[in-house]
Amino acid sequence: MMSAKDAHVVTGRRLSHYEAQEQLGAGGMGVVYAARDETLGRVAAIKVLPPEKTSDEASGGDFCGKRRRPSDRGGVR
Repeated sequence: MMSAKDAHVVTGRRLSHYEAQEQLGAGGMGVVYAARDETLGRVAAIKVLPPEKTSDEASGGDFCGKRRRPSDRGGVR
């Protein structure tokens, strides 16, 4: 898993159309950052997975189920 000391490696970097701004948290799947979505002009949360999680199909399937918006799951109206 990515350690807290590695958080600075992502903070300030562009990942696709996102610019990682600050680390929000970390867990078993990866590290979550507040990021600026340059396409939509808003702040979003992005999760950065460590390499060992991106090559594991089972983990990828679990992660893809989590990427839906809360409104799609009935959580936000």
